[in-house]
Amino acid sequence: MRDYEVNPVPELSAETPDGTPAHYVVSDSRGRTLGYVTRALDNTWLVSALGHGPGPDTHDLAEGARWVAANAHIDEEPNEVGMSDRFWEADHADTLYDALSEALRERAWNAADLAFTALDEWLRGGRTLPRPWRRAAL
Repeated sequence: MRDYEVNPVPELSAETPDGTPAHYVVSDSRGRTLGYVTRALDNTWLVSALGHGPGPDTHDLAEGARWVAANAHIDEEPNEVGMSDRFWEADHADTLYDALSEALRERAWNAADLAFTALDEWLRGGRTLPRPWRRAAL
């Protein structure tokens, strides 16, 4: 398995009720993004790896990060990462959208506020729209 590190996502400052970051990026030893681990409303961790998409939910951040590092598919040439990043961004945008939708369906207003804030910060950062919104705009 490749070497990796896990850090909070700077653009997404949303925190869980216990004050810990809810969004983490998993990077390789060259600093290339491998994927993300995001805390869901039920305190499970949602994982998404570049070139792979969503993975199994887990109850442990470290386990989720290991899954991302093991399953990310990136080109070994540093200049080839751009296309994979766009695919990953779409998956992560969908994860944020799904977390907001789930919170609203459950009428979990505090969780919905956190999920909305995370999605809002993602979009204000110029990132990819969730797929349902891109389809609706066509």
